[in-house]
Amino acid sequence: MDDIARAIDDSGMRVADQLCFKFGEADDAGSYSFCFVLFESHCSGHSWPDEGMVNLDVYVCHHSADNTEKAEKVLSFLEQLYRPKYSSIQRINRGDSSLFLKK
Repeated sequence: MDDIARAIDDSGMRVADQLCFKFGEADDAGSYSFCFVLFESHCSGHSWPDEGMVNLDVYVCHHSADNTEKAEKVLSFLEQLYRPKYSSIQRINRGDSSLFLKK
């Protein structure tokens, strides 16, 4: 998880707290779930190695700045980390960020 925390930091976002839970034995390739609580919102993921699947969520708020580019940097890093054979990415724009940015 240190790599993910570093990617978040490198993007310019800030980690407030983090949690990682590994299912199964410490020495196997068991599933895990993680969540990084960010000052800008959160980054979470769940893995199922036996299925060859990882679900990721990088969600950012635009309270004081448009953080879209920072979220894209984290997503790009996660794609390089997991190197999927197949990926399906859904980008959801939740409203006009310019309405929420402090002037």
